[in-house]
Amino acid sequence: MEVNFIMKHNPDFFIVGAPKSGTTSLFRYLGDHPQIFFPTVKEPHYFAYDIPNLRFVNTEAEYLELFKTSNKKFRRFGEASAMYLYSKTAIPFIMHQYPQAKIIAMWRDPIDLAYSFHSQCLYGMEEDENDFLKAWQLQEDRQQGRFLPRLCNNPELLKYREIASLGSQFTRLFNVVPQNQIMIIDFKEFVANTAEIYQQVLCFLEVDDIGKKDFPAFNPNLTIKRNFFSKLVIKPPWPLNQIKRHIKKYWGLNDGPLTNAIRAMISQKTVRPSLPELTKKLIQQELAEDTKQFHELLATYNQYQIKKSA
Repeated sequence: MEVNFIMKHNPDFFIVGAPKSGTTSLFRYLGDHPQIFFPTVKEPHYFAYDIPNLRFVNTEAEYLELFKTSNKKFRRFGEASAMYLYSKTAIPFIMHQYPQAKIIAMWRDPIDLAYSFHSQCLYGMEEDENDFLKAWQLQEDRQQGRFLPRLCNNPELLKYREIASLGSQFTRLFNVVPQNQIMIIDFKEFVANTAEIYQQVLCFLEVDDIGKKDFPAFNPNLTIKRNFFSKLVIKPPWPLNQIKRHIKKYWGLNDGPLTNAIRAMISQKTVRPSLPELTKKLIQQELAEDTKQFHELLATYNQYQIKKSA
């Protein structure tokens, strides 16, 4: 008689962000691979100690419980939390706990990133200012506790300038992670050459090519239908939220057909209007020094990759 042993494995690779840069799609594609294990809960954010309300689990025991699996022969155990790159604590703590872990970081144009993330915050009811420029201009006031949205649980998420400061974020990454353990993916390249980038990720993770050909897009821009039911789903009161977290944790509700049906009821796909050129220029100026720093880091990383493959 075959005996199924329950085993717990430590994670050995992390998709760390940035948000709205393709992390959900990559998570789904890799989740289909028979040699790669992911928890049913995407984005546990355990290591983001500086954003406590974002953390799905709060103890190491709870975190490792997410990696409990049967006797299937997985070769890689991963986790994807899109705010780890933004968090000031996450990657240093990851590397302290798992110094051999591989890190996959995705990025996109900083202004597009901030604009898209603003839409996500509106959808999640963390944000209530529909105008992106006005929300950007409110950042200093909100850091002082003024003009915070009534339903906002995570004021840290409304720091759009810091969300878009890839130079600072990637500096933290390179300061603690050896370059041979890092893979950086440009969102534009990922969209344009998905199959090729996917193959590169498999090579980086040292798992087999399974001949995957289908790469549907995930995580489109959504707006929420503003009604009482939507509020209950997105921002339920505390007792209902605890039930929601329990179901999500133990039954993987975030990936199930019930969740998809509920999302369809409260959401609608929309196309964001283009940012006015004046808004782009204003934000570009604010981000100029950090963006320059990021591209210098990126150039150094690319040179390392060229030498490595020579």
